[in-house]
Amino acid sequence: MVLETSEEALHLKCKSGCAWKELTFSAAVGDASQGVDQYGMTPLPRNQSKEQSDLANFVVTIKRTEDGVSLKGVEGTAFKTLTFGPVPDDGQAIDQNGMTTLASKTEDE
Repeated sequence: MVLETSEEALHLKCKSGCAWKELTFSAAVGDASQGVDQYGMTPLPRNQSKEQSDLANFVVTIKRTEDGVSLKGVEGTAFKTLTFGPVPDDGQAIDQNGMTTLASKTEDE
């Protein structure tokens, strides 16, 4: 997925493995973490959902911090915690292993 930020919100775009394509939710410094799984935003602890073979099985939490953004891998990720400063203008790609590079536009087209 790709994380982008704006003044008061966090934007997620899922490239593959999710039932959703885009999520946007308000996120100010000090707000509680938001749970996200393959189906979208989810409360924590989440109700166990039926796994689908065409979707990834993951749960992460995400929140804005004074320095940037913090994610915690709850389920289905190799990372426990990712914390990084300001998100680049073109977004920060994140996969099951952690931060990764964005695929070039030629690969997406």
